[in-house]
Amino acid sequence: MTITGPSDNNLQATVDFYPVSSDPGVPDGSYVMTGNYSSSGGLVLIPDHWIDQPPGYQMVGFSSPGPSGSSMEGTVQADGCTTFSVSN
Repeated sequence: MTITGPSDNNLQATVDFYPVSSDPGVPDGSYVMTGNYSSSGGLVLIPDHWIDQPPGYQMVGFSSPGPSGSSMEGTVQADGCTTFSVSN
């Protein structure tokens, strides 16, 4: 996930996923999310559009209380999903 912030706490994020050795059956895919960040409300990212949608995959949103140092943990907003963790 790459998050950019053009202005006024508005954000855009690109999520890229792909196969890794522990899960080689995952296809390549990517999508864009929009959202915002504030110190009181945390991070909220909402799915916007696909860049590359593999068959059977759906976009999911993310929320987090915000970064802690150079990392962030939060909740994946979709049935059957749990949490996410990203670091710089």
